Amino acid sequence: MVEEIVEQSEKELGVVVSVDADEATIGMYNVTNGTSFFMDGEEINGIKVGAYAILKQGRNRIVVTVLSEKVRDQLNTINSKEFDNRFHAQSIQRIVKVRSQGVIKDGHFSLTGAVVPMVGNVLVSASSEDIADIFSRGVKECESVIIGRSLMENQPIRIPVNDFFASHIGIFGNTGSGKSNTLHKLYLELFNSRYGSPALEKSSFVVIDFNGEYGSGSAFKDHHIQLYDGVKKKFPIDENLFFDINTLKVLAKATENTQVPFFGSFSKKWRENREYASMEIGLLKKCLTSCSIDLIEEWRDVARSILQEGSNGEIDCMNVLDTVRTFKNDLMYILEDGEEEYIDKGDSIDGCKYSNLKLDSVKRDLAKCVSSFNPCVSFLNFIKFQKIYDAKYMGMQLDWLRPVVGRMERVVNSIEKYAEIKGASGCYLKGITVFNLKNVDAEYKETFALLIAKMFYERKKKDSNSVSLHLIIDEAHNILNSFKSSHSDIWEDYRLSTFESMIKEGRKYGFFLTIASQRPADISPTIMSQIHNYIVHKLVNDKDLQMMENTMPTLDAFSKSRIPTLGKGEAVLTGRAFGLPSLIKVDYEPYSRPDSDDVDLIKKWTSKADNTASASDTYSGTQTF
Repeated sequence: MVEEIVEQSEKELGVVVSVDADEATIGMYNVTNGTSFFMDGEEINGIKVGAYAILKQGRNRIVVTVLSEKVRDQLNTINSKEFDNRFHAQSIQRIVKVRSQGVIKDGHFSLTGAVVPMVGNVLVSASSEDIADIFSRGVKECESVIIGRSLMENQPIRIPVNDFFASHIGIFGNTGSGKSNTLHKLYLELFNSRYGSPALEKSSFVVIDFNGEYGSGSAFKDHHIQLYDGVKKKFPIDENLFFDINTLKVLAKATENTQVPFFGSFSKKWRENREYASMEIGLLKKCLTSCSIDLIEEWRDVARSILQEGSNGEIDCMNVLDTVRTFKNDLMYILEDGEEEYIDKGDSIDGCKYSNLKLDSVKRDLAKCVSSFNPCVSFLNFIKFQKIYDAKYMGMQLDWLRPVVGRMERVVNSIEKYAEIKGASGCYLKGITVFNLKNVDAEYKETFALLIAKMFYERKKKDSNSVSLHLIIDEAHNILNSFKSSHSDIWEDYRLSTFESMIKEGRKYGFFLTIASQRPADISPTIMSQIHNYIVHKLVNDKDLQMMENTMPTLDAFSKSRIPTLGKGEAVLTGRAFGLPSLIKVDYEPYSRPDSDDVDLIKKWTSKADNTASASDTYSGTQTF
């Protein structure tokens, strides 16, 4: 009985008159030639090229796409080449060609060649339930979110929460195509759904925002957001990642043969000896007993800068040490109150004879200063001492090490301007965390994006308490580009290997990447090929279209042909979460949205601000250019 009711409620649009493999020709009924019609109070789009429709075959509902349409004159011969007024609505029949795509059986859609159209099968319009079965693979409505409607069928498009959000997602489109609205709409609907609260409690959603579109906090205004902009609130960077040898050598652009070994020698010592004053005094004693005046002078410069930075008064403890000079050959002297004392090579500095060097006082004051420094400052000073150690014991030249230490100092000072290096407990939070890079110097935007992404990826690999971590990168071509930038080769290799590892291995750790970009052709092909689900807005560049064709196995020819002609907010939706590609119109979100709207020049030009000066005030007098 239920089946009979369904049969009666569906409007028959035509009948199969011929079949050729998986293609069928449909003779359409005259009353179905309109662009839309009403059924049970609902407006249904008419059959058109590119739309999905249903062929009824017993319990099977064969999903077909419309390939082409034409008319056939029923009353007049078609031999005449003239197209005149003999053609009327009463004298022609609409002929539609369709291709089989799969079958809906018992509410489940499957791609199969076992069921093909047959002559006499009736064509009906695809209902909202059919569209849900096709695109959402029969996922229940309560386990999905709606972000828009199908462009051809005008039916709601449901996004299955499990299959879509537990995947790597790519959103692509030219500027102004609606890409940012789509990215935001996806996650806003997820947060507003029944799963939003538990998702924000048990998972982390990290947004890397290059252009400040999420910087105002208005994008998810009904939800709590941790917002870092590097100015009002510095970026938290895990010290375990920052002080790792691989990170350090990349940031300092260290050369492989001479400078990388230097980083390898001190990284372990730094982790084990944060209070290093005693160790550095021991280094000084060795330099004194070997009469290495150049190393002693270098040590004094480093110690003096530390003591000056850590205290406001004079550095009395260094007065005698500053007088150490070379006398001749392997002999040095110390000058105190006009009296000279000599240091022979091999002498023991711990004897009473050299107590006037006041090394205990130097050690005490150094230890006090070192303990008061933040990790970055303390680390930089440790590097400077380590440079002396490697010159003393590892056979390296100070001139080899000064450039890399200088670069490291510049990098750390720049990073410290925007970030706070801290323990792991203060770096990772569940819920929504936005890193707004708009205020960061262009030279370091990529560096912070890399550090933040790497930091959360490494954390998720070890963290079993968080259900999942979703890294969302808007304008992703800024960091995922496949071509070389101004950075060193070692930096480029590290960047690509890091993100390629994320997208290839992240899924098994519960780490999922969502990227949005204007230029998919600029992004690494390895990264593009590992994306599971795509939303593609308008793209017109041939290289971008070719990249889409090469990396999207579920993209059909018709959908690809429509990408350059899509309107604002329109997109192709395809991927492993959906049965078939779909043309969709993403809903515009007017209330809570990112700062990415087009500028309305007329509105801006004609609005009157209270604090705007009059033209006569602004241009009072003659201007010379």
